[in-house]
This record gives sequence, structure tokens and C-alpha cells, in this order.
Amino acid sequence: MMYLVLNVQSTEHIDNCSLLNAWVNVPDRNEAMKILSEELSHKGWVVTDIIDSSITDESDYFPPCKSLDAFNEAKSSLFALRFS
Repeated sequence: MMYLVLNVQSTEHIDNCSLLNAWVNVPDRNEAMKILSEELSHKGWVVTDIIDSSITDESDYFPPCKSLDAFNEAKSSLFALRFS
């Protein structure tokens, strides 16, 4: 699974930017970015910068933890997004 931290910008309100944490249940960054770009596009967002990307697994998290919840969500539904 890939964990990414991204800067994103609204395609509808140019001054609306946000930090996005994403968990994508694929083995590499390129595949994760393809999925995220497509999904974010449907939601009216575009990636402006990749801050970090790394492989992650369940041992990286300690319950109770919102990040573990997102990890588990991505395991069952391909990806999870959390805006900061």
C-alpha cells in the first residue's frame, strides 16, 4: 500500500488549496497517482505537488488511530482520502 501527502487545489475555486493524505492499495507511486488524479478530478481537485510518498503497512500504525482507520478503509475500498 502507498501513503502519499499531496498539495491539492480546487479546480473551481483557485484560491482554495489543501493538504491531502492519501492511502492507495497499490504497490507503487505511479499507479497510486493515476488513481488519485482520476478520483480527485471527479471531485474538482488537482494535485499541485507531491510532498511525500512511501510504502506503508499495518505495522506502521497503533490503534486507536485515525490513520489506521484510513489504512483499513483503503484495504477494503482501494483508497482513502483525508484532507488536513
